[in-house]
Amino acid sequence: MIKEKETVNDQEITLKELILGIQDFGKEIIRFKYFIILFAVIMGLLWVISALKENKTYIATQTFMINSDEGGGGIGGLGGILGSIGIGGGGGGKYNLPKVLELSRSRKISQNVLYNKVYVAGSSDFIANHIINTKDSIGDWATVPFYKFWLPESKLSKFRFAHDSISSYDRLENRALKKIHTLLIGNEKIDGIMSSSFDEESGIMEIKVETENEDLSYHLCKKIYSELSEYYITKSIEKQKFTFDIIASKHDSIATELSIAQHRLADFEDKNQRLYSKVDRLKIQRLNQEVQKLAAMYGEVSKNLEIADFSLKSKTPFVQEIDAPIRPLRVNIPSIPKSFLIGFFLGSFLIIVLIIIRKVYFDIMV
Repeated sequence: MIKEKETVNDQEITLKELILGIQDFGKEIIRFKYFIILFAVIMGLLWVISALKENKTYIATQTFMINSDEGGGGIGGLGGILGSIGIGGGGGGKYNLPKVLELSRSRKISQNVLYNKVYVAGSSDFIANHIINTKDSIGDWATVPFYKFWLPESKLSKFRFAHDSISSYDRLENRALKKIHTLLIGNEKIDGIMSSSFDEESGIMEIKVETENEDLSYHLCKKIYSELSEYYITKSIEKQKFTFDIIASKHDSIATELSIAQHRLADFEDKNQRLYSKVDRLKIQRLNQEVQKLAAMYGEVSKNLEIADFSLKSKTPFVQEIDAPIRPLRVNIPSIPKSFLIGFFLGSFLIIVLIIIRKVYFDIMV
């Protein structure tokens, strides 16, 4: 029973000491309150200066939408005919917006974009080189410490693309291309220059480009949209276009043969002036049969050509531009009040921690 009372007393004493200790720390903080405020203000100002030194960026945004229903759904009674000639009617469905999103991040699209020449900062060059110049000016391209000169990155410091023949690129050019692609779309470590997203309810897609140069952001955003829409449309109707081209070629060939056969028949009749021997009648009968056969073939292939043309047009995606980027672009600059508050509270926290450590040290030593 006595031991339990001693334990309770020890706990009460410990709690009392804790409260007194907290009070001492509070008094110590109040004693240095002006110093704390001064240090926090200085830290806030330093944070503002650091924020102002950051490069402002220009944001270009392009919004667009793709018609949601594939064209096969509107063919109706032609569906069976389309299937019979291998075109494939019917069967609508929705366009895969996530697929379009991933396509915008593919190297295929970025390669088509990067080797367009545009005017930026008064000079015409590949977009890839403009990106390198912009990133190099802020030290984000191939900055390597001098004592690590053997790293592959060091060879990129003076690199610029001289041609767009990717198939003949050497290892250095391929390395530069991969690095530019990473800068463009980003990875788990860095945010990319370009980002894309879509709204599931409205189906509206957005491409956003943010760089340190207004002209570069503007041209890059428009080129990405242009290449993405063109590539998507081309690949979406590749099968229908192939079928249409085959039927169109056959149509032209039969039309030529029919025209030749008709001219041969007319020429034969003109030369004989309707005075036919039995052999002539046999020949004219064969010419008539050939004309009739070709005319029937021409009528059938003409019908198939119309169906193929209808299928091609109905399955062609319609990419509708909504809002294109216009200059002047939106500028992204750090918020001065926000920067000051971050620095102020960080400075207050650091100096209070140092004051507490100082008091603990002197309490122990004294």
